[in-house]
Amino acid sequence: MKNTFLICAMCGNPRQLLEKICPFCGEKDVLHEQKNHWDYFTINLESGLPRVEEAMQRFENQLEQLTGSSIRMLQVIHGQGSQGEGRIKKAFREAMQHGRWHQIISAYYFGEHLKASHTTYQFLIKQYPAIKNVLKPEMMGNPGITVLILHAKNTHLLL
Repeated sequence: MKNTFLICAMCGNPRQLLEKICPFCGEKDVLHEQKNHWDYFTINLESGLPRVEEAMQRFENQLEQLTGSSIRMLQVIHGQGSQGEGRIKKAFREAMQHGRWHQIISAYYFGEHLKASHTTYQFLIKQYPAIKNVLKPEMMGNPGITVLILHAKNTHLLL
């Protein structure tokens, strides 16, 4: 198996994919800590205040690392920008809407639409009933995140 790395969602430093604990910050959010196949993995694009290009590269690197894993849902934290401009959010969502990663990502849901009363949320729960147990309160209605569903063919555990 090749030596693979991902970016720690907490501190933004690179670490080996299968390390239990980040050697830089002690975070324990690694893949093998996930409890079931609908647990999610978080990619934090705003950690370390990167430029847009750096944030997009971070996302692509981590997405590549997750391809072939059992992870089906990603929470992407892009924030809204300290000045309210949200350049990372805008660039990330535009790339999603233009199908940049369509071969890996089957669907995306903007955090602000993840409210029980919103039709997008109702559609998501209808399409993927098990995901209801995974969505955390801090995800609901949060415009600083986007939830991604990966294609089942890219995972080991199919629904």
